[in-house]
Amino acid sequence: MQLFREFRRRSALRRKRREWEHKRDWIWDAFEKDIKAAKTLDEQQSLESGRQHECSEYEDKLRAMESTEISRRAQRCHLAVSDFPLPPGETSHWTMGIWGDWYIHPKALREFSKAVEEAEHERAKRNLERRDFWLKIFTAIFAAAAAVASIINLFMSHKP
Repeated sequence: MQLFREFRRRSALRRKRREWEHKRDWIWDAFEKDIKAAKTLDEQQSLESGRQHECSEYEDKLRAMESTEISRRAQRCHLAVSDFPLPPGETSHWTMGIWGDWYIHPKALREFSKAVEEAEHERAKRNLERRDFWLKIFTAIFAAAAAVASIINLFMSHKP
C-alpha cells in the first residue's frame, strides 16, 4: 500500500511539474514575440524584465518542488542540508522567492543533491550486497536439501 501511495504522489508531482513548466514556457514564448517587435532598447529591456517577473512565479514553484523532493530523498539517507556549509554571503541554506516559496539556495542545492545521489548510490549498493548474501544463503540451503533428498532417494530406490 505504501508503494502505491508513493507512486501516486510522484505521479502527481510530475504532472504538476509539467503543468508549471508548460505555463512558464508559454509565458516565455508570448513575451518573445513582443521583445522581437520592440523598437527601442529601453522597450526591449522593459519587456525582458516583465518576462522575468512573470516567469519567476513558476521558477520559484519549480525550485521549491525540487528542494522539497531532494530533502525528502535526503531523509532516507540520513542527510540534512544543514550538514553542509553555507554558501558564501548567505545566512541560511533556504531562500524565500519573490512569490513566497521557500527553496534551497542554488549553490547549496548543487552540493546537497550531489551528496544525496552519492548516498543513495551507496545505500543501493549495500542493499544489493545484502540481497546477494541472502540469495547465496538460500541457494546453499536449497542445494543441501536437494542433495539430502537425492541421497535419500538413492537409498530408497536401491533396495536389495
